[in-house]
Amino acid sequence: MLNSRIPALGPAKTGPSKHGQCSRLRDALVFARGLARTPTTVIAVALCIWIMPASPDATADDWLQWRGPLGTGISEETGVPQKWSQTENIRWKVKLDGEGNSSPIVVDSKVFITHAPTGSAQRELRCYDR
Repeated sequence: MLNSRIPALGPAKTGPSKHGQCSRLRDALVFARGLARTPTTVIAVALCIWIMPASPDATADDWLQWRGPLGTGISEETGVPQKWSQTENIRWKVKLDGEGNSSPIVVDSKVFITHAPTGSAQRELRCYDR
């Protein structure tokens, strides 16, 4: 179980992050640290700040919340794969140092995930180009 007294995020660094052009989101996370104490709340606020102005009309490809656009875990898309394996119907995958803490959030060409690095009481937000 993660420690409930997780330290605040540090100051934003300049330039692109090592996981894509996510400095705007990183800056929002730093701003949001004063609004709440839990990492989940900070991440949720930052995603709202970043997503809403950038994507006023979510597309069918966007997956903005837990269990999809309607929260049902059901996609209205057609022609999607019905089975997966380690190599079949996988477009990309990434190895995390630790366990994932959320479902992926997809916005345009970006995929956001949170995870807890092994041996750490902190969570990280990662942004990948899909």
